[in-house]
Amino acid sequence: MKTKPEKVRLVVDTNVACDFYSFHDLIGTADRLQSVGEILLSPDAAYRTARSRDTIMFAWFCHRNQAKASGLVSEVLETLLTRVPPDAETEPTTQFLKSILYFVADYLVPRWTIKKYDDEPEGLVGNAADDWLLSKAASEGIALITNEGYSKKGLSDFERKGKLNLRGKARKRGVAVYTPGEYLRLRKFDYAANGKAFAKAFESKRPRYLHGRDDSEAADKALKYLFGLYRFVLFGEVEDQYRHLPRLSLPTPEG
Repeated sequence: MKTKPEKVRLVVDTNVACDFYSFHDLIGTADRLQSVGEILLSPDAAYRTARSRDTIMFAWFCHRNQAKASGLVSEVLETLLTRVPPDAETEPTTQFLKSILYFVADYLVPRWTIKKYDDEPEGLVGNAADDWLLSKAASEGIALITNEGYSKKGLSDFERKGKLNLRGKARKRGVAVYTPGEYLRLRKFDYAANGKAFAKAFESKRPRYLHGRDDSEAADKALKYLFGLYRFVLFGEVEDQYRHLPRLSLPTPEG
């Protein structure tokens, strides 16, 4: 007899949703470095890769467990449009975003969605958005998932000027707050097994996504690039000519 997935409800910050839908920050970090060797030794690249890995696996966890995630949908859309302008048709981040929106989100993690609150105000950004999400988590008594306060230096409750960030504000109010990685480790999530399951689902569902598309050749090319990026993020895999180099060492945030 199959057991029903545990009912999980979470408030998800905009930065987590955007990390799932866009590789903007990771690609930008890689572009600033001069070689694959530098990327594999870079603390910045390691931090960005770990953050992407945790967010991808968090989305996979939510999908597999039918978690109910809520957030500020309008801010997510606004942020994505800022990161990936609609007229940037040839940019890698644009192609990845399209593949993630139409293939990964719809075919691999269809139960991973950010539900819009009925009373969501328009135009909230920054601290006002943070405070609104925190109030929702507090009133509903559920955990808040955010990357606020997570950097390559580790975790912090404070902004650079010494004020409490969203993480710090949540802890002060007694609201459970986690990065995606912290939350997964709390749930004793098996990264290796679930990473393999994600990759297997990607490969098995790609033909159905491509079947009958007018742009199947371009879409397939984009998926191959995206799959390679996922395999790098999830497993540290690189192309054959770079396998003699040290593997990227990913940090684990500690609270």
